Amino acid sequence: MDMAELVEATTLYYGLAVDVLSFYMTVTSGFLIVAYLAGSKLSRPQVFIISTLYIGMAALAAYAATVWVLRGYFFAYQQLEIDHSVQLYASYGILYCLGFFLFGGIIASMKFMWDVRHPKE
Repeated sequence: MDMAELVEATTLYYGLAVDVLSFYMTVTSGFLIVAYLAGSKLSRPQVFIISTLYIGMAALAAYAATVWVLRGYFFAYQQLEIDHSVQLYASYGILYCLGFFLFGGIIASMKFMWDVRHPKE
């Protein structure tokens, strides 16, 4: 691949990661709104279904986002091998942070649902 194709591939995968992150935020926001507005009124089977769907979709989105970012890094580092003057403003540490915050958000959302359903009096 030449430099132009590598740049295109890098931006493509970063763009896919941003798209998936917006999906993650939409799913998480919807879950938190449902938890806040109706969490205490839902039956156990309803909470189980909603929580299972949320965990599945949010985990899939979190995994996809980290994979797309990792794939973008792969092409970015190939650019560096071709031209050593290329500035890369990224590191693999961002993947760990991204994964931590996305999967941590799932756990925090589930804790929020638990707190709504089991209030401390």
